[in-house]
Amino acid sequence: MNGAPRPRYANDGSGAERRRAYGRPVRSSPPWTRSKAIRGTTDRIERFGHHESVRRVAERTMLKEEEADRGVRTVLAVLREAISEKEFNDLMSQLGTDFSQALESAE
Repeated sequence: MNGAPRPRYANDGSGAERRRAYGRPVRSSPPWTRSKAIRGTTDRIERFGHHESVRRVAERTMLKEEEADRGVRTVLAVLREAISEKEFNDLMSQLGTDFSQALESAE
C-alpha cells in the first residue's frame, strides 16, 4: 500500500469502486457474457429435448451430430459421478425423460 488511508464504504457492494479506489484494475465481464447476440439467448426460457440440444451443440461446435451426441452423453455421465445422487436426479428431472433415455442407452 502507498500509506494513504483506505476509504470507507457503506455496504454498497460496489467491488469496481473499491478496486478503483485502491488503484487496482477493474475486471470486466468476459465478452461472451455481455451481448445476447453473442450468447444466442432470448428473453424467454426455451425448452427443448435431447435431440435439439445435440443439434445445437453440433452447430455451435462444428461437430457432427454423432460426435455432439457422444459429448452430451459424456457430460451427463461425468456429472452423475461428480455430484450427489439427489442433485443429479434433480438435474435429470428438469431436463426431461428423453435425456434420461439417452443416458441409459449410452450405458
